[in-house]
Amino acid sequence: VWTFRILVWTCLGPWMKLVDIMYIHQYYRTTEELMSDPTVKDTNLESVLTSNVVQTMVSNARLASEEALKLKDMREAQFGKLSQLVPPVDKSLRPYIPLPDSTAEPYDSNKHTLPKMSIKWEQASGQKLEGIMLPMPKCSDVVTFEM
Repeated sequence: VWTFRILVWTCLGPWMKLVDIMYIHQYYRTTEELMSDPTVKDTNLESVLTSNVVQTMVSNARLASEEALKLKDMREAQFGKLSQLVPPVDKSLRPYIPLPDSTAEPYDSNKHTLPKMSIKWEQASGQKLEGIMLPMPKCSDVVTFEM
């Protein structure tokens, strides 16, 4: 403990003011030097923070964070506390590669006859919500075809 204290006091002691004056001051100007320079308009940081550009950026950031929080709360209300981000593509460590002994052959309608029926396929929308006032899941794509 004492070794650390001595090391900190040695590196950050009162003589750092002299190091600042002798070496570092040549790279940075003080407030008095900036105010005496006619090319510098304003040295007050508060005037920069109250400018319209910064205020617009702050407003947009606040709206984006509120929108993200609202979407998260709506997703939790619809899908439960255990909802997770479902990636749109497979991001697994090892990509799916079929086995060498697996086979596939084209479908021949003469060999296999199925009874006439109408099949309704519905694609699940997942947990992605759309909308601003009332976020809802994306509309499901429903495809109907005859076999």
